[in-house]
Amino acid sequence: MRSIKYILLILGIIILFINVFAKCILQIWLGTDFALASSSVLQILSLGVLFNSLGYIPATLLQGVARPDLPAKFLLLEVPIRIGTAYVLVKKYNIIGAAWSWTLWAVLDMFLLFVVSVIIYGFSMHAFFSRGIMWTFCFIVVLWWALYELKEWIVLFPQSIQFLISAVILCSFAAFTWRYALDNVDRIKVLKLIKLCRNWRVRD
Repeated sequence: MRSIKYILLILGIIILFINVFAKCILQIWLGTDFALASSSVLQILSLGVLFNSLGYIPATLLQGVARPDLPAKFLLLEVPIRIGTAYVLVKKYNIIGAAWSWTLWAVLDMFLLFVVSVIIYGFSMHAFFSRGIMWTFCFIVVLWWALYELKEWIVLFPQSIQFLISAVILCSFAAFTWRYALDNVDRIKVLKLIKLCRNWRVRD
């Protein structure tokens, strides 16, 4: 269950910023016209990447308990569903429909893998609500909401002030995460990682 929390904390934050600032990212990277046409696609696909990444956890677990056939069977089962949803959504919504088709597949695949992992491995659903997972999820949702609400206001400031505001928000998130989402084992791992990085820099 710790792996779920770690993915939410690390990848979830990256996906969150990509999702909120998709238009700004594409505008800087590929220009205004491309950003206006494709920012929604990036937002949708970024969510799909998060769900797809979470799906690797039960998929790896199933392979570890000698059931690699189940993820493969799910992929075969999902083929007609993917083709059907892709056909309908692309026909109606074009490229945005294609993005939604892939993201919905990622959600479905993740859900099926987690369900069968719970059944085979035998752990309680309570595990999904323990070890700070729910705190992590709630923090990310609150941060996402705050960034969306503040986004139009933040961009009015100079870039240096934007970075400062973003840093304050991230530091606040880190403080709440350290206090509520991480347990003692997690904190020890983080401190060891920081110490390892510091030693690596000293050797260089």
